Formats: sequence, C-alpha cells, structure tokens
Amino acid sequence: MSDSVKTVSETCNYLSSSNLAGPYLTNWHPPLAVNAPDGDLTIESCDNILFHVHRKNLEVHSGAFPPSEFKSTKGEILSLTEDAHTLTMLFQYVYPRRNPDIELLTFDSFYKLAEAAEKYQIFSAMDSCKLRVRHFLASNPAEILAYAHKHDYPDILDEAVHYLLDLLVQKAMNILPPHLAIPWERHAIMMYGALQFAKSSLPDSALIALRKKNSRSDTELNPTHANDGST
Repeated sequence: MSDSVKTVSETCNYLSSSNLAGPYLTNWHPPLAVNAPDGDLTIESCDNILFHVHRKNLEVHSGAFPPSEFKSTKGEILSLTEDAHTLTMLFQYVYPRRNPDIELLTFDSFYKLAEAAEKYQIFSAMDSCKLRVRHFLASNPAEILAYAHKHDYPDILDEAVHYLLDLLVQKAMNILPPHLAIPWERHAIMMYGALQFAKSSLPDSALIALRKKNSRSDTELNPTHANDGST
C-alpha cells in the first residue's frame, strides 16, 4: 500500500480544505456508512482513498459489483478508476440511509456519478441520476445525448436532440450573415419537424432498417474504419 493512501476518516479534513474543495466537493460529508469498521471489502479510489464497505450490501443493491472474480482476502484491496468524491456518493446508495443530495453538483461531478452508477449497476443511483440529468439538458446537450444513447434512455435522447438542434441553430444564427441565417433556421426547423414526424409515423421495423442503412452509409464514407485491424 502506498504511503499516500489514507482512509476516508483520515482525509475528510484534508479534502474539504484542499484545492479540490469548491463546487466539485459540494456537500462533501463522508458518512460512517462508507467507512464501516467491520467492512469485509476494502476499496481504493483512483486518488488513493480507502473505503471499508460490506460486500453483502453491494451484492444486494448492485447488478455488477463487486466483480465476481474478486475474492476478498484479509488485507487485499480492490482498486477502482473512480475518485473518492464519486465513490463516497455512490456507496451511500447501498446503505439504509438518505441518498446523497446531488442537486447542487456541477455537471462534471454529476456525470462521474451517473457513469459510475451505470458501470456498477447501482440501481437506485441510476434512477436518481436519470431523474436529475434533465437539469443539464440546456447546458450540456451533447454529453447528455451520448449518455442517453450509451445507456439506452430513448426519452432523454429525444429531448437531448431537441436541445442540441436548438443550440446549433443559435450558434449558426450568430455566425451566418442575415441573408443566410433566416433561410438556414427555417431549414433546420423543417428538418427537425420531418424527423419527429418520421419517428411518430414509421413502424419500428422501418426505423431500425433506416438506422442500419445510415450505419452502412457511414462505413462507405469512412472505409478506414471498416478496415481497422485488417492487413
């Protein structure tokens, strides 16, 4: 174990007073629940913070954590790629206590938690983040679109597309000269309307076929991707 590794209780004051403090550590309050003295699983964050937790709690509340191949023995540590702030919030969802307050988190902090919840399938955290994610649609539509697509949230994906198109229109309107801006805006609105009509009118089989056709077209336009790994 590295000399720089510290337990949650040992580093609470350090983290709250360090240059990590501020919006990123909003509501930083490591609870006893994520540093249980009788925890049978020791987890290390990417920034060298140790968490002592109960394997049974993780097994009950998670669909993919801890990894089945990890057999904890005394003194063995499971190292994760998430930082201490993210894990502190995440582990609170697997204990009988109030969920962490995520409403004041910056987008970066929230996104890390949302991705960790999906990665380890902490179901209550997944639901909590899915409800909160709409708050960031206006400010981060591209990232939310990627999140919704990656984790199969079609309702959020539809909303993100709308916000992203609005953002693109606004940026174009600020760049284009007046004689081009107005026609371009009308064109964008018509295209969005056509997209919405197609999604509401076409059967699922037709939409799936259209997606496959577009995917093949992308491959034809970018043959280097299709040849990756071949000689």
